[in-house]
Amino acid sequence: MVSLRIRIFIALLPILSAVEGQSASRLAGCPDPVSLASGLVKLNSASWPDVDESTLRAIWPNEIGGSVCHEGTCTEFAHHGRIINDHPECAESFDFNGKLKDATVVPGLNSLTINYSTRTRGEAVAVTKTLAKAVGLSARDLATIGRDADQQFSWTESRRERHLVRVDVHLAKQGPLWWLIFHFARDVLPADWPGK
Repeated sequence: MVSLRIRIFIALLPILSAVEGQSASRLAGCPDPVSLASGLVKLNSASWPDVDESTLRAIWPNEIGGSVCHEGTCTEFAHHGRIINDHPECAESFDFNGKLKDATVVPGLNSLTINYSTRTRGEAVAVTKTLAKAVGLSARDLATIGRDADQQFSWTESRRERHLVRVDVHLAKQGPLWWLIFHFARDVLPADWPGK
């Protein structure tokens, strides 16, 4: 059986070549898109209902900040790499459906959102494609990224149970920069969900 590290490396080879040269123009405080893609590959292969705070911190390539909790329910962990005028130009947030137990979140990753800023539209589209490829978006759908400012993709995957996978992408010009929002979610489907 091929080890997880080898499978991740093989999955990242096309991504590495797709983003060659991006690091030279990356904005200060914005993480390397290949590093984010590596985290997405690992997170995508995890069982999301079992992902807790410690699993997330072990998988994600950037330091994760504190949680947002209210009445024992923790809903968000975040990394804010580039904040300008209180606006997260490069940041990641992770939404949980878990409860706080012994100062730790009981499993239940629901979704994640990556905000990323670039100098050009071409760079924003390239970063978006890098992230989307890492979560398994089809080559046919990857080719359409950047055609519209807002795009939504969904597909089903079978693992221990069936999942509905959703990717929402938003590209926009914000002042002198291009800003992308990449939202990724996995939902376990009920056994009686129609379809294959």
